[in-house]
Amino acid sequence: MRRALRSLAACGLVAGGLAACGGPGGPPPDAVEAAEAVAASAAPADEATPVVVFRPLSRLVPPGEVRVINGEPVRPRDWPAMVGAVIEVRDRNDRVVERSICTGTLVGPRVMLTAAHCVDGGKDKPELPVRIELDGAAVDARCRMHAAYAAAPKPATRTPRDSADYALCLLGLDLQALDAYRTLEFESIDRDTSPDRLNWVLVTGYGCTEVAFNEQCEPVFGPAKASLLAGNAAISRRPSPGPERNYLQTRSATSSDAALCPGDSGGPLLTGATLQDQTASRRIVAVNSSIAVPRCSAVGLTSRYSALATSDFRTWSDRWIADSGRPTVCGVNKRPGEFPCRA
Repeated sequence: MRRALRSLAACGLVAGGLAACGGPGGPPPDAVEAAEAVAASAAPADEATPVVVFRPLSRLVPPGEVRVINGEPVRPRDWPAMVGAVIEVRDRNDRVVERSICTGTLVGPRVMLTAAHCVDGGKDKPELPVRIELDGAAVDARCRMHAAYAAAPKPATRTPRDSADYALCLLGLDLQALDAYRTLEFESIDRDTSPDRLNWVLVTGYGCTEVAFNEQCEPVFGPAKASLLAGNAAISRRPSPGPERNYLQTRSATSSDAALCPGDSGGPLLTGATLQDQTASRRIVAVNSSIAVPRCSAVGLTSRYSALATSDFRTWSDRWIADSGRPTVCGVNKRPGEFPCRA
């Protein structure tokens, strides 16, 4: 999520350790594309493979209410199933050389949903190792990117490799075995509501809150904030055949409309709830994926989300569930409102 600024800053300042300023083979000259998280393949070969460590946002976000771009409060306790990760790439001397941020959602006692590019170890390489650190426990997770994403070539710019930008992660421990999570209600996936029926959605994220432009009209994202943010947005474009086959889009018509920012990757796009009624019955309809930034303007930022009610996700997630021993996935093999799934 972000708030637009008129201030200028030097090109090269990046949020969460990354941003894109275009380049050969990149977007048209009137737009600059920026993925919210950098794939490990972007790191030099002599750097160690990072471990992606997710922690509950309720632990990462300071106590009390957090205000978002239109002044409405967001309470971390209303979102206990959301987790955030600071991904650090270290060299062989254990020095941090790159840092990025991602978001994920627990959708079952042993399952997390996030963006594929958050765990992308590089073309023809395994997914990055993932760990979820909870109260009193560190749980390893094995993630799998969508097959179409894994097979896609690495782009020239730091954008997701494919619109099937989702990953499911199997936790090595059932969270209900932990006292602190025994009564946790997990968020539910909606694979059935056609994108054609979606109009207004709730955008969520843990990334930066600002975007400005330097003297060359290139975007400069402000630093990530330790805040859980949310905002209402209208669907401006739905999936279409070809490279955009899984993408939902929202477009900020004004400089204060909700939009994704680096760090929001992997977080949920929801229906049912609104900024004014965040605790309403809500469903995850897509995963935060990427943004396109018009040159020298905070008006017209396009946010892209990988939709879940597509044949790509349904077929792949069914296979993943079968291959993973059929863990509970709320909204898929367990109905919303049926414990441990949130109503």
